[in-house]
Amino acid sequence: MDRTSGRLRILALLVVMMFIALTTRLWFLQVLASGKNRQISAQNRTRTVETPALRGNILDAHGNLLVGNRLSLQVQVNQQDLGANKTTVLTRLASLLAIPLPTLQKRLASVRYFPYAPIPVAFDVPKQVSWYIAEHAERFPGVSVVEAPISSYPDATLAAHILGYVGPITATQFAAPAFNGYGQNDIVGQAGLELQYEHYLQGTKGKDFYLVNAAGKQVRTIGTTPALPGDNVVLSIDARIQQLAEQQLLSGIMKARGITDSATGQLLQASAGAVVVMDPQTGGVVAMASWPSFDPRWFVQGMTGQQYRMRFNLPRDGSPALNRAENQVYAPGSTFKSFIALAALKSGVANESSYYPCPSIYYYPGDITHTPFHNFEGGSSVLQLATALKVSCDTVFYGFGASFFDKSRAAGSGTDILSNDLLPFGFGSPTGIDLPFEAAGTLPGFDYALQHKSVYPYGWLA
Repeated sequence: MDRTSGRLRILALLVVMMFIALTTRLWFLQVLASGKNRQISAQNRTRTVETPALRGNILDAHGNLLVGNRLSLQVQVNQQDLGANKTTVLTRLASLLAIPLPTLQKRLASVRYFPYAPIPVAFDVPKQVSWYIAEHAERFPGVSVVEAPISSYPDATLAAHILGYVGPITATQFAAPAFNGYGQNDIVGQAGLELQYEHYLQGTKGKDFYLVNAAGKQVRTIGTTPALPGDNVVLSIDARIQQLAEQQLLSGIMKARGITDSATGQLLQASAGAVVVMDPQTGGVVAMASWPSFDPRWFVQGMTGQQYRMRFNLPRDGSPALNRAENQVYAPGSTFKSFIALAALKSGVANESSYYPCPSIYYYPGDITHTPFHNFEGGSSVLQLATALKVSCDTVFYGFGASFFDKSRAAGSGTDILSNDLLPFGFGSPTGIDLPFEAAGTLPGFDYALQHKSVYPYGWLA
């Protein structure tokens, strides 16, 4: 009897403890966690849909539109939702879009997109296409039509290297901290100013909030946050001068192809070139042209791998996407002589009143290979510094190079008198222009030449 009574008391105690725990849990859920549960409940009956934002426009110095942006309709395909009749669905879609089925399949196989994200396959489609897909949704599983920003170029290829182009965000960009908050299907700048000012040009997406029923069907709109367009970017570029610069650059290249190289006797290839026009008062770039060029509209609707290779792997013209005015380095031309003259005056290598020999060929003293350095303009007897600059006598400046070399060698290893005088002018350093991927260039001097076993350390002076 006592044993049975003890068991009943233990059982009663357990029941009381269970009721206390249940009551405590109910009190926690209904009182302390009520706010959080209300939020979860609201999320279960509401849906948030992001709406795209327009990118900002790019304008020239006078307000002329260089890159415009507008919203367009884009057809996307989520391959995970196509189901067992994938080929049938794609065949219907290809017929509707008037796109060959192999082309549609190539677009879906593009490595530019994340494998589990919807892939855009048609751009700027008419509203009739959107209406048809919506009315026959059961025939197009996994296919959707969404609004997406699209860029327009009123002047076609004008200033293509400056403006750059946009494209789907890459896997590398998506993982980078600078692109936090971006979606897997976002269109972002990939080159030029579109990349440089991406975070200014990219607008802020809007949000539409919908009430949905238990089946997930939208009942009504319960709120909206409008999308904010990106900022406009105004350049120092003058569209009129830019157009003139591009025309003259191409004209000069075509003419140069008929010129014979005096050193080799061969016709110049003249396969590429660049030009930069600056405002001497402000230092602003008024025009920047590079040839060969490309059409930024190619990137608006995407390219197949074959189209990209055909347009950007030209055997004669190199890479059209390369901005040769900013991404490449070149040997200096004769305009560089003025800086050599300043350094020569400062270091005592030259003075304004002395006369310097200007032979047709210069040989570096002590060079056992007897390598000749030719004077492009022929030769003269002797010239003062001002006249040597005026006629651009190469061999006068080769002689200055020998003097700089002797002074640097006498000063000891690691000393380069000429480079020290040129560095304050910015040679060998980036200019800081607000374009991505600027090449800094190289200022070869005494140690550089010895490292590369040059027969004449300052053979680049003229």
